[in-house]
Amino acid sequence: MKKVILCLIMLFTFSLNAQAAIKPIPEGSMLRAKFTQNRYLKDIEEPITSKGEMNLWSGKGLIWTTKTPFPSSILITQQGMYQLEGAQKIAMASAGNDNIIFDILGGDFSHEVNGFKVENLKDEKGKCRVRLVATHSEIQNFIKSIEIEGKDKISRIVINRPNGDMDDIVLKDHVIIKNITPQQQALFDD
Repeated sequence: MKKVILCLIMLFTFSLNAQAAIKPIPEGSMLRAKFTQNRYLKDIEEPITSKGEMNLWSGKGLIWTTKTPFPSSILITQQGMYQLEGAQKIAMASAGNDNIIFDILGGDFSHEVNGFKVENLKDEKGKCRVRLVATHSEIQNFIKSIEIEGKDKISRIVINRPNGDMDDIVLKDHVIIKNITPQQQALFDD
């Protein structure tokens, strides 16, 4: 379960290299984007909506900050996943020894990703689209498929679950940050 959570959060933000239109994050830079996540539960009529910001440091990891309705921050590095409380990191899960997380960390879906079958979908309005279908039994318990689309950067991710639930995540206002602050660097140091 912890590996699946790490896998999902990392997937939300990495550059999509399956087709040339999506540009990778420059080495040593951080990508910042705002997100809106609508979680559709099969037994609830209205979606549960959360909003926030994510910061992805190329080659280092991700900070996923939910601002509403329940503020929280999660840091993910190659060493594991942490809850952030101020400048304090509280370990939630270690990365483990499998390669699923690191395949997704690379963001290159032009070939098989450990735990997923990659399907290139028909372009719609100039957007690249890829579907990852879970093949790993541990992942299949929680994820049926993940659809990723974007033009220059990933703009939407849809996670379909085996029980009929769905997460629809929209990313916008992408900004590349080249100057990483000492405080940001300290968070990613393990």
